Amino acid sequence: MAPGKRRKWTRRLSRMLGLDLVRSATAPCLPIVLVAILLIGFFSLDYYQDSSSIIKDRNFRGFIKKEYGIKGRIEKEDLRGIEELFIDNDYHVRNIEGIEHFEDVKTLYIWDGKIIKDFKPIAKLHKLKEFVVWDADVDKLKEIPKMESVEWIEIVFPKAGEINSLENFPNLKQLDVY
Repeated sequence: MAPGKRRKWTRRLSRMLGLDLVRSATAPCLPIVLVAILLIGFFSLDYYQDSSSIIKDRNFRGFIKKEYGIKGRIEKEDLRGIEELFIDNDYHVRNIEGIEHFEDVKTLYIWDGKIIKDFKPIAKLHKLKEFVVWDADVDKLKEIPKMESVEWIEIVFPKAGEINSLENFPNLKQLDVY
């Protein structure tokens, strides 16, 4: 921006704010201060959206909004009636906290299991029958609390760990490991 235009813009802004910044030594800093205030406001809003959302992971939220055409904030009602959930690796979902709000999910596919930090929230899917996970650390899967509804698990390209027991899945009828 040309110096003349900057001064004119600064004068207009100072009049709007009721300040006499034109003669002040801090007048040239006004645009920087305003940008800083806008950034703080933007990040505060972003933090508020993250902390108040039922889906905590930003990438998971973005995936859900795009996949199910949800505009604005995701509500529990938006997720009712969804019976299959395919979390692909395009969104790099690391945290599945909030997945319990998919109350009707019967089939869950997770394509990039190695980046999921914690699989425990899956235990809150009480209607889940089929669980397919790719590239997962098997030791993380063992941390899932008891799930009586799961009948079929498919683990594709397990990355680490070993399966010693399936006691957390007492009604498991089929286990496929590729």
